[in-house]
Amino acid sequence: IRQALGASRWRIIRQLLTENAILALVGGAFGLLLAYWGQQLLVSVSPVELPRLNETSIDRMVVTFCVGLTLLTTLIFGLVPALQSTRLDLNRTLKERSGGSLVNIRRARSLLVIAETGLALILLTGAGLLIRSSLALQKVDAGFNASGLLTLHVAAPAAITRDTRRTSIFFDQAIERVRHLPGVKTVGATLQLPFAGLDVDQSSFTIADRPETMRQPPVSRLHVVTPDYFPALGIPLLQGRGFTERDNAEAPGAVIINEEMARRFWPGEDAVGKRLIQGLLLTPGEAAEREIVGVVGNIKHFGLATDTEPQMYVPHRQSPWPAMNLVVRVEGDPLALAAAVRTEIHAISPEAPVNSINTMAQLMSASVAQPRFRAILVGIFALAALALAAAGIYGVIAYLVNQRTQEVGIHIALGAQPKDIFRLIVTEGVKLITVGLLFGLLGALALARFLAGLLFGVSPTDPLTFMVISALLATVALLACYLPARQATKVDPVIALRHE
Repeated sequence: IRQALGASRWRIIRQLLTENAILALVGGAFGLLLAYWGQQLLVSVSPVELPRLNETSIDRMVVTFCVGLTLLTTLIFGLVPALQSTRLDLNRTLKERSGGSLVNIRRARSLLVIAETGLALILLTGAGLLIRSSLALQKVDAGFNASGLLTLHVAAPAAITRDTRRTSIFFDQAIERVRHLPGVKTVGATLQLPFAGLDVDQSSFTIADRPETMRQPPVSRLHVVTPDYFPALGIPLLQGRGFTERDNAEAPGAVIINEEMARRFWPGEDAVGKRLIQGLLLTPGEAAEREIVGVVGNIKHFGLATDTEPQMYVPHRQSPWPAMNLVVRVEGDPLALAAAVRTEIHAISPEAPVNSINTMAQLMSASVAQPRFRAILVGIFALAALALAAAGIYGVIAYLVNQRTQEVGIHIALGAQPKDIFRLIVTEGVKLITVGLLFGLLGALALARFLAGLLFGVSPTDPLTFMVISALLATVALLACYLPARQATKVDPVIALRHE
């Protein structure tokens, strides 16, 4: 009508773009507000290992990007429909409403429903796989009891570090003083803490009664620990004995191995009593023969997602190091005892550095922080995609229903019941949603292969995840079709056909 009255093509395009720009700018402003809240949320849930995340902010560059994206959205999603709306056959358009242009509009909006459903399914499936992986990771048994454990890094005073005997005495005294603090159950020490993110030396070794191992010596992770390290962490002793105070520099070499090492190198045998020649000493000296005095349970030393490796433990008194990590099992809150532990150590030597005070629970939580953060981040985007898909599907279906008002009015005038109209609209929505789900499943399978390296304990093609996510999205999409379908059942045929 406006074109027939003389409005130029540019005048109509300009007005349509102005309307779209107002909507886009309001949406962009709301998006900036959501971005600000989202940034605060991500900082609060992000792992401390993620560098400088707390320095991020909604700065001028972010605002500029948002404004630019808003204008680009206006041009792309406003200019194309505006151009289409000005290429009308005026005679045909003024004579009938259901012309070829309406068919093209329906096709375009049907493609939007399919695309929104498919993209939402891809994001939701990826988030579902990462969330299931994160949950599976947190259920893994670490092999020890992390609750009630205080950890701290202690170094011997610089004046005695060259004397291995005095170094050993310093740590014996420190452990003894801390052990007598109120609330302390057990105190041990180790060179490398589990879940601390530090590598552990690999030591080659040969089995004393197997000459073939001399040609290609096997390797095992090597730990230096004090006698009460295993009781402090709750690592079970499966065979033999633990270390004692008699396992000192004058005593024969002793070593404790984990269950995996016993299974791999002495399958079906009793490993206790066997002898091995250690190929790497942590202190100066020649390779030494050690007797296996015990077998302990496996622990996930490097993280819950890592494979169990052969590990062997040597007593600190036979291989003293100037810096160790104390593990203190306490009653109640471990951090409440941190100041008292530091005081006892400084009572021996005020020059002894004491730092890196944490609980073992904190170290374990930090080890799964990255995968948990990835799951939360993708989950937020997936929920946003779900909300956008629901709003988009509702908007498109509602628009198509509005365009078919006269058609619906004719159906009602010819005797169609509300349930028939409802079924007509919902069936059309179901067809579009089904096609979108099929394309989304293909995209989700491709994404799952990309995510395979980030998953733990769940298959990239996990059928449960795919079925649950598909059912969730289908339910939300059907709910988005419900309101327009209900609205269609209330069409008054007299009003709908008034201008026919």
